[in-house]
Amino acid sequence: MKTLFTALKNQHHLKHFGRLQLGLFLKGIGLTMDEAIQFWKQEFSKKGVDGDKFEKNYAYNVRHMFG
Repeated sequence: MKTLFTALKNQHHLKHFGRLQLGLFLKGIGLTMDEAIQFWKQEFSKKGVDGDKFEKNYAYNVRHMFG
């Protein structure tokens, strides 16, 4: 997890399975779905992903992780 988190903080992006693994970890430690969406949106915005693009491309996967 530390490697994934460090890569996210350095690059502000992870590939699909990295996002899945870290996202499920965040769920496991008790983050709510809204907190997780905010976390990912905040990180991806540093890479230039705006709110609409995030909702279209990434938010669905976060919601899917939370069932």
